[in-house]
This record gives sequence, structure tokens and C-alpha cells, in this order.
Amino acid sequence: MERILTSRAVAVSEFKRAPNEIVAEANGEPIAVLTNNKPSFYVIPASTYESLMEAIYDIESAPLLEKRLADYKAGKEKVVRVKLDSKKS
Repeated sequence: MERILTSRAVAVSEFKRAPNEIVAEANGEPIAVLTNNKPSFYVIPASTYESLMEAIYDIESAPLLEKRLADYKAGKEKVVRVKLDSKKS
């Protein structure tokens, strides 16, 4: 049996019958949806997915930002100052 990475799990047939109820009962917690007692997919709230995507972006961007900072400190990069205006045109 594959490892289930959530404290909540539901059979895919049950999930098909009442997906909204199952998600509501989870109160924002992730749900493993099982086929033949193996996870087929996980259901997570949109806010959790958005947070994951932001974390992945941050992790992937960090090496580039560190390189640019090191280049700046070594005098290889110039600072470009920009003024951010809150007004949109």
C-alpha cells in the first residue's frame, strides 16, 4: 500500500457522489482521494495551492537573487532606481 500523506482519505466513488460536502467537512485540510486504496490525487484548498506556488517561486528565484546581490556587491551590477507610483493610468 502506498503512503497516504494526509489525515483524511476518501474513496474516489464517494468523492464523486458528494465532492462539495467532503471538501466542506475537511475544513481546509487536504484530502487524499483513493482508487483501490491508493492515492489517486489530493484535494487542497485554493489558498493552500496559491501558497505552495508562491513558496516554489521563492525557492526557484533565490539562487538568481543571491547571484545578482553578489554581483552588485562585487561591483559587476549597477543599481537602477525606479519610482513606484501607486496611480495606475
